[in-house]
Amino acid sequence: GRVTYLLYRTVLRPFSPSVRIVLAAPSEPREVQLPDGLTLKSGYLNELYDQLVESGLELPKHYNDSTYGMVAFDGLSEVACAWSSQVDDQYATLHDSYVLAQYRGRGLAKLLADCMFDYRSTNATMLVSVQHHNAASLAKNKRAGFQEIGREYRLRLWPTQKVWTKLSSKTGCEHLVDAWLRNGEARVRR
Repeated sequence: GRVTYLLYRTVLRPFSPSVRIVLAAPSEPREVQLPDGLTLKSGYLNELYDQLVESGLELPKHYNDSTYGMVAFDGLSEVACAWSSQVDDQYATLHDSYVLAQYRGRGLAKLLADCMFDYRSTNATMLVSVQHHNAASLAKNKRAGFQEIGREYRLRLWPTQKVWTKLSSKTGCEHLVDAWLRNGEARVRR
C-alpha cells in the first residue's frame, strides 16, 4: 500500500488523473417521510448560505442563482443538506448531499435526494456526476434511480496548466451528457 501511494504521489499526482461517472434519472414525485425529530427547511443557497457556513456541513463547490436546497434539522442544528442547480427547463444537476458524521447511516442522503426530485418539475431530467472511486455516492445515487449515461476522463498535461478531457456516452445518451456539460459550464466556483 505504501509503495502504491508513493508511486501515485510522485508519478501520477502531478498529472491529476480523474474519472467521473455521469448519471441521470427522470424527476418524478417521490414519497418522502422524515424520521422522528427531524425537520426540513428549503430555499436558495444565496438565502441560506450565511446560516450554513457555521454548521459544519459542506456546501456545493459550484453554484449559481438557481441552486436550491433542502436542509435537515435535528432541533436547531443543521445535520444534512442536498443541493440542485437548474440551468434550463429540461435538466437539473444534483450536487452531492452532505450529512454530518454522527447522522450517517440513517438514509438521510437518499431522503434529501428524494426531496430534490420532488421539488424539481416532472419534465426535468436530474443529472449527477461521481468520482469513479466514490463507491458510497455511486451506490446512493443508484438506489435513488440514477443510471450511468457516460464518463469523463481528465488528465492535466503537467507541467503545463492544460487539461486533456475525453467524454464518452452510452448510445442514445449523448444529449444528456451535453446537458451535464452545459450545466457544469454555467456554475460558479465559490
